[in-house]
Amino acid sequence: MQLEDNPGYILRVGSDEWVEQVFQLKKYYSGIMRNWRRGTPILLARKTGAGDSFLGYGVTEKVEMLWGITYKSVVNSIV
Repeated sequence: MQLEDNPGYILRVGSDEWVEQVFQLKKYYSGIMRNWRRGTPILLARKTGAGDSFLGYGVTEKVEMLWGITYKSVVNSIV
């Protein structure tokens, strides 16, 4: 696979709750449709008082499309 075929993303996590979810549950529900694929590298950032802060990175292991998941599965993974 070439880099052009699977570009990485910078994901700016919006709240402390979402930061916790990303690192504890290893899940993030994006509100924006992207070309997410398995193996996509993601840099995680968070807004701070002094500007953006780098939190870490990850590699996408699994991608679920909105029409492929249920509300109950989303709620159960967050709670």
